[in-house]
Amino acid sequence: MTKDIPLVSVVLPIYNVEKYLDQCVASVVSQTYSNLEIILIDDGATDSCHRKCDEWAMRDSRIRVIHKQNQGLGMARNSGLEASTGDYICFFDSDDFVDEDTIERCVCRAVEESADVVLFGLRSVSTDGRMVLGENVPKCPKPTYSGEEVINEFLPYLIGPDWKTGEDWHLMASAWGCFADNHTLNAFGFKFTSEREIISEDVYSMLGFYQHVRCVSVIGRAFYNYRVNPKSLTHVYRPDRLERVREFYQASVRLVNKCDYPVVVKERLSAPYVSFTIAALKELARSNESKGTKRKLILGLADDPIFNEVADRACRSRHFGWKRHVLLRSVQRRRVDLVLTLCSKH
Repeated sequence: MTKDIPLVSVVLPIYNVEKYLDQCVASVVSQTYSNLEIILIDDGATDSCHRKCDEWAMRDSRIRVIHKQNQGLGMARNSGLEASTGDYICFFDSDDFVDEDTIERCVCRAVEESADVVLFGLRSVSTDGRMVLGENVPKCPKPTYSGEEVINEFLPYLIGPDWKTGEDWHLMASAWGCFADNHTLNAFGFKFTSEREIISEDVYSMLGFYQHVRCVSVIGRAFYNYRVNPKSLTHVYRPDRLERVREFYQASVRLVNKCDYPVVVKERLSAPYVSFTIAALKELARSNESKGTKRKLILGLADDPIFNEVADRACRSRHFGWKRHVLLRSVQRRRVDLVLTLCSKH
C-alpha cells in the first residue's frame, strides 16, 4: 500500500440478489483502476449468491469472500470495513453497478485534493439495467471544501436543500456515493449503525462521520447506476414505518446536538424527515391494510408534535413545493381520504 498507487477496498454487502450480482461484481472487476481489494460479504444469503461469490473469488485473486450469518446491511458493511486493508474504501450495493472509471476518477481527485471524502452522483436505471430513468448530478458552487467549510457550508446541503432560497446542491448522504479515506475512518473507529435500529442507517452514520472530515471533494458526474426495483426493501410496506421515520429524526437531532453542528444542519434534517414520511404514506396508501388501520395511522401522524413542527416549518418555506405542501396540510387537517388519494398516485 502506497500513496503513489493506493490500494482501494471495495465492499459489496450481498443478500439474495442472485439476479443482479454478476453485473455488479463485473462492473467492479473491470474498473480502469486495478489496484483493488474486493470484499464480498455474503450476509447469509439463501439463494445462489453464496456460490456465485466463491466462483468470482476463484476467477479473480483480488476478491475475498466473507460468509456470515444474516445481520443486515449495516452490519455487513462493518464486516467489510473491519476486513479491509486499503488506503481508500467504498461501499456499493450488490444489486447496482458502477461505471468503469468510477474508482480511477475518485482516486485521482482524492490524491489531488488530499480529500478524506470524494462524492459523486447517480443515474437511476430500469430493473434490467438497460434504460436510464434519470440522473442526480451534484451541483456545488465549488468542487472542494476544507476546514470549517465542511461543516458550515457543505454539510447542510448534504442533508437537504434550502427551502427558503430553493438552492439545492443535489447531494446524497448515502454510503454507496461516498469514496472515503480508510485511515480517517479507522482513526476514530467508524462503524455503520444497523438499519434494524435506525432506518437509512447510512445517512445517519455518515451524518456523524463528517465531524471528522477535514476535506471533501465532489465530482459533478453520475458514476453510480441505481437499479429502481419496486420489490426492494425501500418500497415494501411495513406497518411501523412512520414510527421508524420519527425515530430516525429524533436520533439524528440528538446526533447533531452531540456533534455540536451549527443550527442550520439541524434545520435541514426536516428534508429527509419529510421525504421519508411521504414515502411511508405512499407505502401505506398502496398497502392491503384496512381502511380503519390506514385512518388510525394517518390521524396518529396528524397528532404527532414532531410532524406538525416540521410540517409547519416546511409549508412556510417558499420553495418547499406545492404538491408536498398540499399533502402535509391535508394530514394536519385530518383529511384522511384526500391523503390516501394523493398518496395512491404515482
